[in-house]
Amino acid sequence: MHIENIMVVYENDHINVSAQIGPYPLWFKFNNDFLIDPNDATCFLSNALIPAMLLGEDIVVSPQYHVSQKLLKHITKIQDVFNFWNPIFKKINITATSKILNNDAAGCGSFFSGGVDGSYTLLKYKKEIEYLILINGFDFNMDTDTWKAMVTRTKKTATLTNKQLITVETNFKEFTSNFGLSRFSNFGSNLASISQLLNLKRCFISAADTFDHLFPSGSHVQLDYLWSTETCKIEHVGLEANRKDKLFLIKNEPNVLANLWVCWEDPKVNCGKCSKCIRTFVSLLLCNIDDFPFQQPILIKDVSNMIINGSEELLFVEQFFLEAKKQNIKALTWQLAKLIFKLKSKLFLKDMDRYLFNSVFENWKRRKIAISDDMIGISVLPRYTDHYVCEEVKLNHLKQKCHKSQVGIGTIFIEAKTSSL
Repeated sequence: MHIENIMVVYENDHINVSAQIGPYPLWFKFNNDFLIDPNDATCFLSNALIPAMLLGEDIVVSPQYHVSQKLLKHITKIQDVFNFWNPIFKKINITATSKILNNDAAGCGSFFSGGVDGSYTLLKYKKEIEYLILINGFDFNMDTDTWKAMVTRTKKTATLTNKQLITVETNFKEFTSNFGLSRFSNFGSNLASISQLLNLKRCFISAADTFDHLFPSGSHVQLDYLWSTETCKIEHVGLEANRKDKLFLIKNEPNVLANLWVCWEDPKVNCGKCSKCIRTFVSLLLCNIDDFPFQQPILIKDVSNMIINGSEELLFVEQFFLEAKKQNIKALTWQLAKLIFKLKSKLFLKDMDRYLFNSVFENWKRRKIAISDDMIGISVLPRYTDHYVCEEVKLNHLKQKCHKSQVGIGTIFIEAKTSSL
C-alpha cells in the first residue's frame, strides 16, 4: 500500500490536506491557523496502518516524504496489540524515511463533540486545554445545516470555557468503509492522526472505560500513547471516573451540562429514543438531574427496553443497577434488574449451546442466514464473518485503480481559488 501525492492547499479560511493511500484518497479540512509540513506523511501512515494490516499489505511511503521516527519505532507494538486481539490483522512491514520531528508544536487540545466523556475531560483539564477539536466525517457525515448547528452548539461551550474551537472536516468515515472496517477498529488512529497533523504539543482522547474494566477498542490506554511523535504527546484520559462520576463533575457546570449532546441518531438534538439517550437519562437520574431536555421525554419504564450490545454496555447497566439500589430508587432498580436478567439469560443460553451442545444451535442459525446478510464491519475482536468480509474487501481493492472521494459532507468553510505548497 503506497502513500503518495500529499497536498497542502491554503484556502481563504481553511487548509486542505490530502493524500493517496493505495487507491483511495484521504483528506482533511480545518481552520487556517496552523502551519503544515507538506513533506510529513506521519498522519497518513497512522490512517493507513490498520487497513494495510487487514489486507496484509506492506506500506511504502514515497521517498520524498518522511514520518516520525518515534512513531515508526512504536508501530511494532501497535501491530502486536491489534494482531493479539484479532489475528485478521496481519503484521506488516513499513518502508519510509524516518525523521526526528522538531517543528514548533501548538498548545494542548482535546477531542470534543459535547458528550459526557469529552465534557468531563474539558472540565478536569480546563487549565491545560486550549483547543477543542470537533469533527465532521468521523461518526457522522453531517450535511451543511446539521454541521453548522453542531458547530454553533460546540462553539458556545468553547466560548463559555474560554477555549478555541478547531473544526475538522474529513472523509475518514468513507475511507474506513472502503476496507470493511468497523469504526471501533481504527477510530483511535484517526483521532491520533489529526493530533499529529495539527502538531499539538499535547492532545487528549477521552476514555469510555474505567481502570477496573478495560475492553479492546481502537482507542485504548494501551494504544493511544503509542501514536505520539517527538512533538505531539497523545494521552488517553478519564479512566478514573465512571459515567455517574463524570456527570457529577459536569453537573457543577450548568453551561456545559446545557450543551451536552449524547445522541446516536441525530446530531442536532438528544432524541430521547435511542439507547444512548436512555443510558444517559439513567446516569442523569442517578445524579439527581431530572430536567435535562430530551426531544422525546424518557420514562423510567423505557429503561428495560434499552438495546445493549456487548459486555462493555452491559457493564454500564450493572453499575447503574448497583447505584440505583444504593440510592433506593426502586422503580429504576426494578427496570434495570429486568434488563440485566433479559441480557444475562440470552448470554446463558449462548454459553450453554457453546459448551454443552458444541454450538449446534448457533451453527443451525448460521445455516439459516446467508453469510452475506450477516456480515458486518471488521472490529478489534474476531467474528466468524471476518474472513468473508476480508476476502470481499481484497477483491474490491484489486479492482480499484484510483478511487475518487464521493462522500457529501457539509462544510462551514468557503471554497476559493488556491495555491498549493
